[in-house]
Amino acid sequence: MNEGISTTNIGKEVSPEGEGLSVENKRLLDENKELTASNIELRKKLEIFKKLTGTIAHDVRNQLNVIGGLAECALDELGDLNISSNENDSKERVIKYIKSVNESNGKALALFNNLLLWSRSQIDGVKIEFYALDLRSQITEVGNSLSSMMENKKINFKKEIPNDLEVLADSTMFQTVIRNLISNAVKFTNIGGNITVFCREENGLVRIDIIDDGVGLAKDTKDSLFNSVGTSNRGTNNEEGTGLGLSICKEMVEKMGGTISVSSEGEGKGTTFSVTLPEAKKV
Repeated sequence: MNEGISTTNIGKEVSPEGEGLSVENKRLLDENKELTASNIELRKKLEIFKKLTGTIAHDVRNQLNVIGGLAECALDELGDLNISSNENDSKERVIKYIKSVNESNGKALALFNNLLLWSRSQIDGVKIEFYALDLRSQITEVGNSLSSMMENKKINFKKEIPNDLEVLADSTMFQTVIRNLISNAVKFTNIGGNITVFCREENGLVRIDIIDDGVGLAKDTKDSLFNSVGTSNRGTNNEEGTGLGLSICKEMVEKMGGTISVSSEGEGKGTTFSVTLPEAKKV
């Protein structure tokens, strides 16, 4: 009995060393937890990267094949112009082929840009350059770059943007987000449909709504829209996609200190994507 008490007392006497070891063990355990969490996050990013690169490689090859095929058709038509009895028809077909070449080339370029921007967004400490951007001119520029897509589907594109409204954002990221959202609206809007970009100031933030009257969204689709990577549905005119645009938009918007959301009353009732970003303060 006495020996048991003595042992307990001895344990109390060396407790300062025990406390030291305990602190060190706790530090090591904390570091191990951080490394484990970092490993898990790294594995997730690598898995996403594999999916994205696989999807993009497939889509880019398809687009480049289309470019090559259309270019060959255009060359064949040009070669026949001097002997064709219907030169005007041939010229119209050549123009059509060349327009399709440009559109396909634009898609391929957009795929690479998306990949590069996504890669950039994954690098910790990347410098985001914030500027006061004139909202009307920025969105007009994006709309002009997508005009051929909208013309092909006879879409009525409208902008309701105050003249003096400015947003504080990185220009490259901002245009990437808006381009992806408008492209998405075009993709899922029927021929002859309507797309409106409506902007306003709300309590020191700029809210940008991209509204279409297209196919709308089911609730289960809406809930997972920004989290799905590498999957994409075809558009109303059988357009293809990469399945990475919306996930990139979410990352870009959040890195610029904003939010992104989607709303729809259901299938066949159109969709609204909403982005909020800080308003540039007027000096």
